[in-house]
Amino acid sequence: MREILTIVLAVLFFSVYGQQISVESFSKLENDLTARTKRIDDQNGEPCAIIKVVVSGDGFSFQGDGLGIVDTEHKTGEYWVYVPHGAKYLTVLHNVQGELRQYAYPEKIESLCTYRLKLSLSKIVLDGNYLKVNVNPPNAEVYIDDGKIDSDITPFLLSGTHTYRVVLEKYTTQTGTFEINKAQKKDLYVKLERSHGYVNISYKPDGAQISVDGEKTGRTTPATFYLESGKHTIVVKKDMYESRVETINVYENCNINLTGNLPKSATATLNITANVNYAIVYIDEVYRGLVGRNYEVGVGNHTVRIERDGYKDDVVHVKVISDTKKQQNIRNLEIVRAGETKNVIGHLTKTRNNLTKTQPNLSRGYRGFCEFGVGIDLDYGFGTFATATIHGCQILPKLFVGGGWGYYYSSPKDVIDILAFTDARFDMDKKYSPFVEGRLGSLGSYGGLYLYLEVVGGFRIHKVNFSLGALYVVDMPPAILFRVSFDWGARK
Repeated sequence: MREILTIVLAVLFFSVYGQQISVESFSKLENDLTARTKRIDDQNGEPCAIIKVVVSGDGFSFQGDGLGIVDTEHKTGEYWVYVPHGAKYLTVLHNVQGELRQYAYPEKIESLCTYRLKLSLSKIVLDGNYLKVNVNPPNAEVYIDDGKIDSDITPFLLSGTHTYRVVLEKYTTQTGTFEINKAQKKDLYVKLERSHGYVNISYKPDGAQISVDGEKTGRTTPATFYLESGKHTIVVKKDMYESRVETINVYENCNINLTGNLPKSATATLNITANVNYAIVYIDEVYRGLVGRNYEVGVGNHTVRIERDGYKDDVVHVKVISDTKKQQNIRNLEIVRAGETKNVIGHLTKTRNNLTKTQPNLSRGYRGFCEFGVGIDLDYGFGTFATATIHGCQILPKLFVGGGWGYYYSSPKDVIDILAFTDARFDMDKKYSPFVEGRLGSLGSYGGLYLYLEVVGGFRIHKVNFSLGALYVVDMPPAILFRVSFDWGARK
């Protein structure tokens, strides 16, 4: 703490004064046996004398002569200073009241004797004011000019510039300066922010799920997290690999690297089938494919969900174990040992129509079309004809992608040729089925760009689709095309 700075508690002084130290009296207490009953020996093993320094206030310190001071105790209204016998001088120091330098004892200091030194303090007016400190969190440590104070007191400081430092574990330390003047009290408010550090997680293979303190983050390896200071538990998990659990202690501005390889775990094979075709398989809520295939899973508990539009999902719980111990049968839980194959059969039941009317009447898988169209040329009138067959995959319940080929005829240009194109179609509803479809391709020998974009409100009777769209071919007039198409596959 700076020697020129004062911190005096307001509760000790009703007026703001400093003090000058002087000796009022010194005497030997013949009947005081404290030095005998509270005996302390010096470094030579000889009993000390006690100098009882009578003075009000805190913060006094003492220095001896060449023999030194053995110990000091602060009592109510006085200090007990233990000195070796034969001591000659005593210096009294205080940051505010000043000092009494090398006071010479007026009589010989003897072992096991008690003496009384009464000090007086003459008042001098100090130029300064009070400081009110508020910190958040309230248990933070406060230092003013490198001296620690309690945050719930109001110290008096001399006028001028002062420094502060507020410290608390797991929080970012704040430092700064402030001014004290005689005209106005100073309010100092400091709010600490939680400190953070960086944690880099890069376990191999990539794509492992990361959880922090029991919460799924939705992020996968490799990833970097900016976490609050303190202890955290990191779990890295990937199917068919052993999980990794790390407990780390994050501190301010740290950069912790968690690296390594996740060991391959033992696996079992699930042969998943269902009582309906084109049903979709989810394992632990991750899309895996269609029924009728084998899927590998690692040791642990898994949830197999089989779904198809228009049917109620079937859920099967599977536990893969790596040991050969006999397992207790648990209802609705399929047990399979690592290295074995387990047949999982889904039983899907039809749902009522009103429960599925908002879903397109499609499932995933192969889908094909055969279409015929006739159109009106916007420049010449009737005279555009087209027929095609399209094949592709219903990759989502509402989205179809594929390609096709067919014949195209335009009477204004007298062109008949083979066309090839890619196709994408978005079905929006079940019974009344508007859809958006786009095609891009080219004619064989004519060499034009066949761009077909259709936005229609069509309808479906069984497997027959009716639509109306716009057709454009480079170097040819635009046309409006009405078409009828038949589709198969990927429909219930």
